[in-house]
Parts: sequence; C-alpha cells; structure tokens
Amino acid sequence: MSALPKEALLLKGGCYCSTVRYEIRIPPFADRPPLLPDDRNHRFPTITFDHCNDCRRAAGSLLPSWILCARSWITFFLPKSKEPFPARAGCTEGANIVDVERISIPAEDFVRRPESLDRLVTAFNSSPHTWRMFCSRCGTGICYVCLNPAIWEDDVEKIDMVFGSLDRDSLEVDGVRPDAHLYWKCGVDWVQKLVTEGDVTVLGQRLPRHPSWNRNEIS
Repeated sequence: MSALPKEALLLKGGCYCSTVRYEIRIPPFADRPPLLPDDRNHRFPTITFDHCNDCRRAAGSLLPSWILCARSWITFFLPKSKEPFPARAGCTEGANIVDVERISIPAEDFVRRPESLDRLVTAFNSSPHTWRMFCSRCGTGICYVCLNPAIWEDDVEKIDMVFGSLDRDSLEVDGVRPDAHLYWKCGVDWVQKLVTEGDVTVLGQRLPRHPSWNRNEIS
C-alpha cells in the first residue's frame, strides 16, 4: 500500500538538460481513483520497481522504476525558444533547471500529438498502442503510455512517468517511495537479491561506498 501523504501533493520533474519539465498534481486521497475496481483502500498513484526485460533494455537501467498516475494530473512544460541550452557543468547534488519562458501542455495532448512538440520530444512506438517518450536533446526517458483502453482494468487514462526523472526535492518528500515490484518473475536473480537483501548479496560482503567518483575515498 502506498505511503504517500493523504493530502494533495505537487511533484516536479524533468529531463537532464531541462528542455522537458513537468508537474504532477496529486489530489487528496478521497479524490484519487482506485488502483483496482472495488478497492477503495489502494489508489493512484503507485510507485513501482519494474523487473520487465523490455523496460530494462529500453531504459538502460538494471531496475527501472515508475510513478503511475492519472494523465489528468500531469502538465508538461516546453521552452518557447528552440535554442538549445548550454551544457551542464557536471554532476550536481541539487536541481540544475534552466529558467526560461515555457508553454504548458496537458499530458493528453503531449502523448497523443507528439508531432506538435517541435521535435523537442521523441515518441518511440515500442509495442502496439504503446509509446515511450524521451527528450530529443539529452535522451532522458520521460514516460511510457498505452493508448489502448481495451487492455486496462479500469477506465482511468493513465501514464507511467519515469520515477528517476523527478526532481530531488520531490524524491525526498515523505512517502514518495516504491510500493511494489512488477514483473518479478522476469527479474535478474542477483538484482532481485540486491534490492531485497542488500549489496552484501553481490560479492558476499558489503560493496565499497565512495562519496564521489574517486575510488580512493571510502565512506
């Protein structure tokens, strides 16, 4: 069961280069649709680890994670200017958001009309009725969406946002944590042990922890 706060919540995120920005406006618990029909105790959004092999390869990550939301909660923001942003200075602990004038785009228009996004966002048709969308400039994955309601278990028009694209401030909000593993039967054994039992399962002892890139420094 999700540990998200019961009150309304605003989460923000975007791509690495800051071309694509978005907001997730989660309503109070009573106004959130149920995850499953006739189950009022478990409601959107849900945050999950994904062991699916397709998503692992598409993301280039051992363990992709998602925050599954109602599309109506999400607004995207793209820059009015088509000029590319300067390169980032390097790894930073905080946000590195470029402050420019932007246009707002409801998620429904974002996912159904990618041709209108001035080539700032690329949509890849990864399977029937299913699209993976990412920033055309820096390559950051943004979302995954299925546009075939016939396969849904409910009537909620939903979207999977890449959980790691949330701003750090949003990731550190109390309760913003994964609440389930999906496609567990598809998972890589040592990755499953890593996330459930800890890093000692990889080499039989705790892995070295370096504060930065410098392997000579040990925490």
